[in-house]
Amino acid sequence: MKRTWVIRRVLALIPILGSVFWGGSVLASQKVLTGDIWMTMNQDQKVAYIWGAGDVVDVEQELWNIYPELEVENLSMKSVEASKAGGNYPINDVIAKVDSWYDANPDKLDTAVIQVIWDLTIKPHLTTGIAGRPLE
Repeated sequence: MKRTWVIRRVLALIPILGSVFWGGSVLASQKVLTGDIWMTMNQDQKVAYIWGAGDVVDVEQELWNIYPELEVENLSMKSVEASKAGGNYPINDVIAKVDSWYDANPDKLDTAVIQVIWDLTIKPHLTTGIAGRPLE
């Protein structure tokens, strides 16, 4: 039952993430979403990106429940840890924080959106970094 739920959840992510990338063609040559594209996206596309990232974390959490041996201190684990420590933000708040950061740092539009999210919404609520490494 849980495995079926996880598979359905992963399959549900495909159209959501696809809508972020306008059918997948815009980022074909880019490995991560950066500010130069983020700042051209509309609100719905930004919501879809954040929602999709959150769904990945949720799916990984479910997988840890089914297969505890998969549990590692990765970005998903640290996101869960941060949310439990007070870093649980509504999607529109995350978008506003990211937009504000790029507005204040127009010379850093090549910075990955996930890095900005990490720095603004996850890292402040952690005591250690990924894989137990110190936070920098």
